[in-house]
Amino acid sequence: MEEERPKMQQFDGKNFDNWKFMVELVLDEKGVKYIVETKYDDLLVGLTEGPPDETAAAKRAREAKRDIIVADNKKTKRYIAERIKIELLEIVKGCASAFDMWQAMKNRYEKTTMAGVITLTKKFQNLKYHPNHQDFQDFCTEFDKIIRELDEVGTKYDAKQQVIHFLIAMPPDYDSVVMSLRTIASTQDLIMEVVRQQIEEFEDIHRGRKK
Repeated sequence: MEEERPKMQQFDGKNFDNWKFMVELVLDEKGVKYIVETKYDDLLVGLTEGPPDETAAAKRAREAKRDIIVADNKKTKRYIAERIKIELLEIVKGCASAFDMWQAMKNRYEKTTMAGVITLTKKFQNLKYHPNHQDFQDFCTEFDKIIRELDEVGTKYDAKQQVIHFLIAMPPDYDSVVMSLRTIASTQDLIMEVVRQQIEEFEDIHRGRKK
């Protein structure tokens, strides 16, 4: 028996990042995510018409590939439309392909404006961990979310830069573990997984002392 899954909420203009993530999971599971990643016309290049000397077998293979893409495009358009509230469907109604629908939604709701980039950058630069008011895992989730949002608007931080910003966000009470990690970084590349593990261990030790 197929596992019953919770019904996905239709997009209502809020929390686009989460909605987009869920839709991408569905498209990936259905094997049609490629449809929203490449322009429809580009997918059909070389499949609409064959060369003059095309054999019958090659023609059948070409047409079969074309038909799959055409069918996948139709399915993907439906998958997207079904997950948008009726009052917002005007955004995608005039789109000829699923790729165009996806781009229309991203253009409308992703924070790609200069003001949005500045806001995200400031938020990232001012991000601080407050252990007395938040859980470390919650901070890590917030950090990762901002990194992902910045990446989506074209502002990319490589692994080393992410580690640096993460350590800068630690409070003064964590200077000892930060200095220890900086010493490690002087001899080898630090990865985020190690940094977070070391900070968690530091917290566990200090919690034990406070008991």
